[in-house]
Amino acid sequence: MTSLEQINQDMRKFKHDYVNILSSLRTFIDDKNYDGLYTYFYNHILEASHHEQLNQQAMMMLNNLKINSLKGLLTTKILQAQSHQVPFYIEIVEEITDIPVDPIILNRMVGIVLDNAVRVAFINMNEAILFVVSNTFDETLNIKVHEIYQEGFSTKGENRGLGLANLRQMKNSLTNVNLNTKIRLPY
Repeated sequence: MTSLEQINQDMRKFKHDYVNILSSLRTFIDDKNYDGLYTYFYNHILEASHHEQLNQQAMMMLNNLKINSLKGLLTTKILQAQSHQVPFYIEIVEEITDIPVDPIILNRMVGIVLDNAVRVAFINMNEAILFVVSNTFDETLNIKVHEIYQEGFSTKGENRGLGLANLRQMKNSLTNVNLNTKIRLPY
């Protein structure tokens, strides 16, 4: 409910700001500064609109997720991304009604991988749910898959690197969960 209230508040803010956004175009038009208008529109207004549209699409995809605790977690992550102007891509094409993992453990595991995710998909595959997460990284660091699950490993600095180690430990305690990780370099 808190997440929905936040969404409603964000929509009210956007509607309030809409007139101001349109008013910001007025000087460019009045001065017939079409080059400035072009730059301002594409670099500022359209870019902000694009991020907002991506986050709205992400929220609509959540309609197919019928697990309330997980839906709340994903809603929070989408709102956090939105507040930092970070696009968040999510796909949930078919209804997901159950994932046979304790909800607390499931939310902890999903929360860990979502902390830096840029793309997420839930895919219903007969008797299994495939949860796919994509993230970016600095390829100059030459990261190895086995390293990222070691406690203390982080590309973000000191006193970090507990999340993926915890994820692996939780996964190891579950017989019905698999964890596959790939590092793919762009070529």
